Amino acid sequence: MLLVDCWSILDEERRRRLKAFDSAAQPWVAAVVPWNRADTPCQGDEGRQVKAELERTLPSILDRGRRTDFRIAVNGVPTLKAFTDVLPSVVAHLTRQYLKKAEAHPPEGPHFEQPRLKGPTYPPYTTAGPDPRGEA
Repeated sequence: MLLVDCWSILDEERRRRLKAFDSAAQPWVAAVVPWNRADTPCQGDEGRQVKAELERTLPSILDRGRRTDFRIAVNGVPTLKAFTDVLPSVVAHLTRQYLKKAEAHPPEGPHFEQPRLKGPTYPPYTTAGPDPRGEA
């Protein structure tokens, strides 16, 4: 999970590194973008410029995030409450993506079958003659 400070996009070196990260991002990588809509700089021309630059810098990660049930994570998380609400969904989704798509690297050497639990085993039923203590 990549927590993005939108204003860091204004720094050319950070923008370059984020663009490289986006181009190599695996399916289990997502972004969370805090964006306080009530903040004056976010509402003006500078805010629109930052958003546009963010779109150019992280196109793959943002697009993938918009195709999920937690699209608010990439469209701008407006409050701390919204952040704490969306975070578990993002983490759960990324965990599922990782388990589904990550490549396994088993250790080299012989493969042993994993032990399996089995139910209890009972001795075979035998018929023992009549019970001398009871009546039949």
